[in-house]
Amino acid sequence: MPRYVDFEKCTGCGECAAVNIDKNNPPKEVHGRLWVDRIKIDEDRCIHCGDCVRACMDENPENQALTNIVQKRFEAIRDKKIIKQPTPLQEILGMTQQERKTFWQNQFKKCIKCYGCIDMCPVYVEEPDGLDLSKWVEKGQVPPPFPLFHLLRAYQVWDTCVLCGECENTCPAQIPLKTIQDFVRYLPPEKVFEVIPGLENEARNEILNFVERKKTSSRRITCEV
Repeated sequence: MPRYVDFEKCTGCGECAAVNIDKNNPPKEVHGRLWVDRIKIDEDRCIHCGDCVRACMDENPENQALTNIVQKRFEAIRDKKIIKQPTPLQEILGMTQQERKTFWQNQFKKCIKCYGCIDMCPVYVEEPDGLDLSKWVEKGQVPPPFPLFHLLRAYQVWDTCVLCGECENTCPAQIPLKTIQDFVRYLPPEKVFEVIPGLENEARNEILNFVERKKTSSRRITCEV
C-alpha cells in the first residue's frame, strides 16, 4: 500500500498503483524522481481560489501538496503564449519597470499594518535565523515602508508557503499578497526585486543571505520568465 494513504478513506480502487499511464498525462521528473499527477485540474477554468490547497492541508497535515497552476502561468509568459485573460501575476510580468513601481506603490500605501496576513498564515513561524520584521519596520508606522514590510513577510515563509491565499483573503485593503507569494515562491530573489522594485540594498542583501542559508534544505522549484 502506498505511503500516506488514509486506510479509513481508501476505497481500494487501485488507481494509485496503476501502471497503465494516460498518454495525455505522462509522468513528470521532479528532483530526479518520476511523479504521476492523478489529480486533473482544468487550468482554463481554475480561478486559483485555493480550496484544493486548503482541503489538502486538512487531509494531509504532514505532507501537503502544491498546485502547479502558478508554475503553468509563469511558463505561459516564458513561452510567450497568447493569454486571453491574464492573471494579476501575468499582468505585472508584462509591465515596464516604472509601471510596476507605480502599481506596487498604489497597492502598498493602502496597508494599515494590521498583521492579519501574518496572524492568519498557517505556516508563519518566527525563526531564530529568520528575517526579523521588527528590526526593519518601525513599530506603528502606517503605511509601513514599501516594499520592505511585505517582502520580508513573504520571505519569512519562503520555503514553507503552501500558496493557500489566506493572507490575501484576510487583507482588508485587498492587496494582492497571494501574487507576492507566487513571485517569492517561484522566482530567484534578484528577479523578485525587479518585479517588485524599490527595495534598498541593505534589505536586499539581508534577503539574499537568508535565502542562501536556506538553500541547501529548500524544496522550491524555480521558474524562468
